Amino acid sequence: MKEHSFSENNDLLPDLFAENAEELPADSALRRLIQGDETADEQAELLRQRGNQRYRLGCRLLDRGNDPGADLTLPGGEQSVATLRKRAHALFHQAMASYTEALALPGVSSTVRGALYLNRAEVHRRLGNYARGLHDAQQCIRSCGLEHPKAFYRASACALALGKLPEARTFCQQGLERTNAPEHVLERRALQRLEERIAEEMVRAQRLLAEKDALLQQRVDQSQRLLDTLERQRIRLGMPLFAQQKKVSNWQPKPVPVARDEPNPDSESTVSIKFSWPFMVVYPLVQQSDFFENVDDDAELQALFSDLLPVEGPPALTFDPEGRYRCDRVAFW
Repeated sequence: MKEHSFSENNDLLPDLFAENAEELPADSALRRLIQGDETADEQAELLRQRGNQRYRLGCRLLDRGNDPGADLTLPGGEQSVATLRKRAHALFHQAMASYTEALALPGVSSTVRGALYLNRAEVHRRLGNYARGLHDAQQCIRSCGLEHPKAFYRASACALALGKLPEARTFCQQGLERTNAPEHVLERRALQRLEERIAEEMVRAQRLLAEKDALLQQRVDQSQRLLDTLERQRIRLGMPLFAQQKKVSNWQPKPVPVARDEPNPDSESTVSIKFSWPFMVVYPLVQQSDFFENVDDDAELQALFSDLLPVEGPPALTFDPEGRYRCDRVAFW
């Protein structure tokens, strides 16, 4: 491959946003290459370098926005952290487009493809596209994982962000196994710090799972106590008459704790349970009904109907002018 040098000048940062932005060094060199007779790897490498330059410029913009003492002024006089981030993200997308364009070239070697996937994975991670970043890091590992230990770090970091903790730990351990050489000391330290974060997240996830299981068991125990109480009282729950027609939201009884006057020696608790029931009265002769949301478990039906359908006075029901529904005509068992 022919040698091409690209100097990175700090002055490129404001020029990139000027009204007539000058090309980056990689852009003009790439055009010269495409016009000549260059291999696919050489063209892909130039596209990769163009993407790298835009990625680094985007990182500088973000660093400037995160620095409280930095000058936020850009060409045009803008001084907004949001503007810096917006432009940084635009640069990240341009970098990603360069990597994607290079990957689409036919005949690119696995080594160059691995480097392109590695770089695109980092851009995806910066943009929060963790699933795509994980995919690209895995593609890099499949292409030439031994040559790019950073791929294991980026795959592990993306898996951690997605909550895939076992997968993140596996990638991290695989990366540590491949970073024993002296030239990989920085990658190894980064993987070790990442491994500590994964271990902390796994402990936290286990604690949350234990709390969730305890809460679930508590609800199961409460439900079982309710079922035991219903069984002792020989109560069966089912769909009541006209439930769908009335569209009643809750037909279940409501348990109401009641303190006993004296402790029961046969019971561990001094609190008993009674129920507040939904209650429906159906008048089949006129196809009407009345509904009561809460009726105490110990309420007497006769007293309830005495209030609902009094014997004396005018008919209590507007749809029963003849007075056919009165308490003295109701039979109770």
